This record gives sequence, C-alpha cells and structure tokens, in this order.
Amino acid sequence: MFLKSISLRKYILLFSIFGLIQVVFAHGIPKLGEKIVRNHSFSNYKVVNPYKLDLELDIDMQNQMIYGSVTYHLKWNFRDKRNQKNAPKVSQKGMLSAMNDPQDMAIFDTKGLVIEKIEGQSGLLDWKLTRSDKILGTALEVNLPQHDSVIVIHYRTYSKQEFKKVDESFISAIQWLSPEQTFDKKQPFMFSQSQAILARTWLPCMDAPAVKFTYNAKVNFPSNLNAVMSAQRYEGIADFLKDYPTKAGEFKNFGKHISRFSDFKTLYFHQSLPITSYLMAIAVGDFNFKKLGKQCGVYAEPGLLEKAAWEFADLPKMIDSASALYGKYAWKEYNVLVLPTSFPFGGMENPVVTFATPTIITGDRSLVSLLAHELAHSWSGNLVTNETWDDFWLNEGFTVYFESRIMEKLYGKDYADMLTVLGLGELRKTLKDLMKNAPADTRLKLDLKGRNPDDGLTDIAYEKGRFFLLWCEQQMGRKKWDKFLNQYFKKHAFSTSNTEVFIKELLDFYTSNYSSGWMVSANFSKSVKQWIYEIGFQEPKVRSTYLLAAEGLSAHLNGLNQQNISFAKEKGLSLNPETKTWTTHHYLHFLRNLDSLSFANMRYLDSVFHFSLTLNSEIAFDWCMLSIKSGYLPAYGFIDQFLNRVGRRKFVYPIYEKLIEVSQLKAKAWKKINNQGSFTLEQLPEFNLALDAYEKANSGYHSVTRTSIDELFHFDEWKK
Repeated sequence: MFLKSISLRKYILLFSIFGLIQVVFAHGIPKLGEKIVRNHSFSNYKVVNPYKLDLELDIDMQNQMIYGSVTYHLKWNFRDKRNQKNAPKVSQKGMLSAMNDPQDMAIFDTKGLVIEKIEGQSGLLDWKLTRSDKILGTALEVNLPQHDSVIVIHYRTYSKQEFKKVDESFISAIQWLSPEQTFDKKQPFMFSQSQAILARTWLPCMDAPAVKFTYNAKVNFPSNLNAVMSAQRYEGIADFLKDYPTKAGEFKNFGKHISRFSDFKTLYFHQSLPITSYLMAIAVGDFNFKKLGKQCGVYAEPGLLEKAAWEFADLPKMIDSASALYGKYAWKEYNVLVLPTSFPFGGMENPVVTFATPTIITGDRSLVSLLAHELAHSWSGNLVTNETWDDFWLNEGFTVYFESRIMEKLYGKDYADMLTVLGLGELRKTLKDLMKNAPADTRLKLDLKGRNPDDGLTDIAYEKGRFFLLWCEQQMGRKKWDKFLNQYFKKHAFSTSNTEVFIKELLDFYTSNYSSGWMVSANFSKSVKQWIYEIGFQEPKVRSTYLLAAEGLSAHLNGLNQQNISFAKEKGLSLNPETKTWTTHHYLHFLRNLDSLSFANMRYLDSVFHFSLTLNSEIAFDWCMLSIKSGYLPAYGFIDQFLNRVGRRKFVYPIYEKLIEVSQLKAKAWKKINNQGSFTLEQLPEFNLALDAYEKANSGYHSVTRTSIDELFHFDEWKK
C-alpha cells in the first residue's frame, strides 16, 4: 500500500539509500578523502579501468634494465558520461568505496620503477609518487581532470648499479642471469615472475587480479637472443597487422618508438583475450622452439631442447583431454618455456607460454603432472580468475583437482590415486606447521589484509582446495559435478569470481538438481561452509595400490632401525628386485615414510640406490631432508651441491629451514648440558653447511627465493 503512494523515482532513491546504509553498517564509513588500499593495490580500478594497453620495451641485457612506454586505454566508470554506457556493473559495496576513491585521477601500482614522463591526449600530465609500503611499493597518481581515455607512461626499471643500493629484501619480478647461470652457459638470460603482486616491479599497472585487459607489445632486444611473452608472437608489424586488419587504426602510434640499441631484434606480441597483471610475462635468452603438436611446442636452450621435447611429448594429448572435460582450449597456442634452474617455482601458467623449471626433466616423464597442472590453469585461473588473493584457493584448488582429472584420463585412475596420496602427504606436513603457528591460515578463504599475498601460497589452497572439490564430486556424482563446473567456467569466462559467488552458485545448483529434501540441502550447505571457512582439515581416506610396496618397505625398514638391526645384515632382504619398476613417485613415497635412520642404515640405502648421486631433483630433495634429519654427514657435500645447483623455492627453502632448525635444537641442548664454557655456532656442521651454501648460492637465486630464505637467518637470536 505504501509503495503506491510514492513515485517510482522516489522508491528507487529510497531503495538505493537503504542499500548504502546496509553497506555502511556492514563495512564502516570511509573517511572523507581517504585513499583506499584495495586487494593489495593502491589503484582506483573501481573508478577507472585500463581495458587495453600497448607496451613498447627495450631490453638492456648488459645493464640489466628495461626501458618502457605503456599506453593505457582507459574506461571511466562514473564521471565520464562518454564512457558510461560501457562501464562495468558495480555492486553497492563497490559504489560506496569507489565514491570515496579519487575521481579525477588514475592511480597505478609501481615498485622500483623510475617514471620519466606521462602524456595525455593534450600534452604532458601532472603526476606524483605517494604512499610507499614495503610490500605494496608506491602509488603513482596521475591527474586526469579531463578524464582522458588514453595516456602514455614512460618509465624504466632500476639499473644494476641502482639495485646495489636497494634494500636486500626488495623483491623484483625480473631476474637477470649471467651466461654461467644458464644451462648452455653461453648467453645471458632474463625472465619475469609476476605473481602475485610483482608485475608492478617491471610495469606500472593496476596490479590486482580483479583488473583484466588485453595487450599488444613491441619488444627490442639483442639480435642474438630470442623472446617470448604471454601472448601470440609475430616476427614483424606486417604479420601482426595481417591478423588484426580491422584494428589497424588503433595502432597508428604503436611501434613508432626507435630502439636506443644499434644491434637489436624486434618481435611483436598480441593478447586478444583479457588477462590480469600477474599473468604478464616476458623472457629473453638463447632458446629455440620445437613443435610438439598442432597447437603446442616447447622452447628451451639448444642443449636442453631435445630432452625437453621428449619429456613433454604427451602435451597434445593433455590439451585434448582437458578440452574434453571442461570446454575448448581458449588461448590458441599452448607452449612451454624451460627456464634456468633459478626459476623459483615449478611452473607459472602464463597464457600461451607456461614458464617451467628444468627440474621436471627427469628422463622418464614421471613429473609431467606439473604440465597438466599449468595447462589446467588455462581454465581455472587464466579463464576464470580469483577476484582477490583471499580467494586464491579458487585458482589453485580447482587446478589441482583438474590436473588429477587430466592425469586420470591419460594414465588411468591408479596413477591419479598415486598422485593424490602424495598430495595428501604434503598437506599433512603443511597442516602440522600451520596449526602450530598460524591456524587461521588453514582456512580456504583467507584474510590477507596487510600481509603479503604470498602468505597464501601454501598447500592449503592447492591440496585442501582439491580435496574439497573431490568431496563435492563424491556428494553430487561425477556427471552432475562436471555439469556444474562446465556451467561455472562458461558463466565466468574471461572474468573473475570469488568464494561467496562460488558458494551461492554451487548451492543453487545442488538445490535445483537434487530432490532429497530441504534437510539434505541444509546439511550439504553446512558442510560446504565448514570446508571453506573453518580451521583445520578432516582427512579423507585415500589409497593407492601403486604405492603399497613402497609403504611396506618403509615400514619394514623403520622396524629394523628401531631394533638397531642393519638393513645389510638382515638375511633375505633384497631391495633391488623389488624396486626395479619404481618411478620417481615410488621413491618419493618410500623416502618420505622413513624415520630418522642410523648411520649404518643410511649408508646402506645410499650404497643400494645411490641417492647421493641422483640428478632427479625431487628424489634428491627428499634424500637431503632425510639425511639432515638422520645427521648423515657423508651426504652433506651432496646437499651443498644441490643447493648450488637448484634454485626452486620448493626445494631450497625447506632444506635451509631444516638445517637451521637442527642447529637451533643442538645449540639449545648444548647450553642445557654445559652451563659454562664458550660455544659458537660454527661448531655445528648444519650451521656451517647452511651458511656456506647460501653465501655461494644466493646470488643465483631469484629474489622471491632469496627473500624467503633471508628471513630464516636471524643468527643473533640463537645466541640469546
């Protein structure tokens, strides 16, 4: 009755005010003029969106610098009526926060960049750097009172000399390698690692996963090298424009920049599908390409190319299997670039070209599940992206689940079960540590406000996320679960999603597809929210027939060790025949289930399996960890070599951590027994190994790896 007495216009106004009041009560009243840090970004992307960028780069390998100019094509969401019809829809919460954002400027994220000048549509623009933060970097505020739709930022990265003056904890996406740090040891190498918020260290950008854009790039680099980006590659501007003739008018100023180098090569790149900043990627080095299938291939240094091509031979089958599960592959090509050993991660899912560690090249194709993982990101992460880093599990949990489905389709359920058991083992270790030190971080939905988003890069997002989705499959049945996933990917393609959106769509789908009554739906809803928001993990029952022999042998040897019986002296024990058919995964499960062993038993294992000679990095890592745990000094030389040979953070960080942990325990024990007398850490072999190895190796580690390890070395605190 009341609604009839007022006009529709007034009703809408009242409804909007009521909605804003709800938001205020829920989120607090922002202070007038307060500049918001949102989603680990200074940017005001709720007000203005960079929907496309044109990037021109000069890569100076000698001075280890990037000179760049980036043209941003902007879409104003509120005050510019010319673009209002194209503005993305914004929630009431988004409206409120955007109203509090600066309305007459565009704010970008930078870190370690020198801004030279910024141009608008009518000349030079005023800008300033404000609000510095150790993690987030510095805000670049560009005044745009006329709401320009195109601006150009000219900038450069720090030079090699300038980096020497920067705090050692500074993390850069770019790593510059000398020839000696590459596989062939002939030419320098450069690569980026932009995830999570490091794109701002080589490109001024709105560095938040909620911001998506397409891009073009022109890259000048030394003529004897090669280059790739996370985009389609073209040898010249003519080839580039041939594929995009209708858009040629957009490029009238693109590519006009003249390189400052005399001997250079130029490549052009185009990414026609919207991506986010953490997927911006570039690499320059001495690498060649080998085609593996109709739409895929591998880049690697010449000396490694054939080995890599053999190892990745199943890539075409992987793409076909993935597409059959969750829709057509959208990114035209799927290539893999094998990086030098200092690459800090196993792989990075950059569109068009995955960056991968060389440690997956084992000669038996046993670690190609990593490629299945990065390929799966083409749907979960690249196609549908986590809206915030608090929702990181949506990227990684989906991807590990999807990876398992690909491996099952290619190699069978027993093989996939084996990988699941190994994943559960890794999750157990992570949970044990987090429940002791940071229990809130065992939730799938995190609260990373004021923290580095890399804090969420744990097995919780990956493995707990995978087991939650596996639980969903078991509750709904695979056929209906796949139907839901296909709908989900299709609905959010080239956009973002968050945890709350996922929950709502999952519960709506469950309710509409099952007629088991409201109680069943309520129980399903309760369980879903427990999985996502509650601390800890209810361990599922998983089993692998493939790994039973490895488990049995580990248990048997542990039993002998507890009885102080040497493996070599037990009659009838024969390890070799039993392990002839073992893959890398069997050895990993075997080593991970061994207790701390005696010197005699460690020596016997090494004599049988030659672990201290292995070049398989996965096996070498687990042997290093067992050797430290057992105090097996003859393996410490191998550990030193391993830490200098490999830069993958997954391997080197836990080894340094274990060495320091053992040193701390020994130091405390010594002080407890000896109240008098002098003691120095240099008396401990684990301390000496950690320090000596790091002094030699740290310059070859990526800054992501180096910064993590630096935090472990608080030696002064040990002496207290």
